[in-house]
Amino acid sequence: MAKTLTTNESSVLTIQTGEVKNQYTITFYDIVTDELVYHEVVCVTAQEGLDMADAIAEDLGGYDKVYGFLRLDGECEL
Repeated sequence: MAKTLTTNESSVLTIQTGEVKNQYTITFYDIVTDELVYHEVVCVTAQEGLDMADAIAEDLGGYDKVYGFLRLDGECEL
């Protein structure tokens, strides 16, 4: 189920809740060299994507060693 929030400017933000799975790209870069150190495309819920990204960052040495992005790509194509 999706919840929709509307501001007074009539722009719309949709927040996915529940078990809706979308395609996300997870990327991490070395904080010193900006070198790409991790890249993966997954089909998960938003919360699963956040949890995966945190676990991957920890495996790579933590957020003091890497920075990353969890990008929503759209519907699952995997």
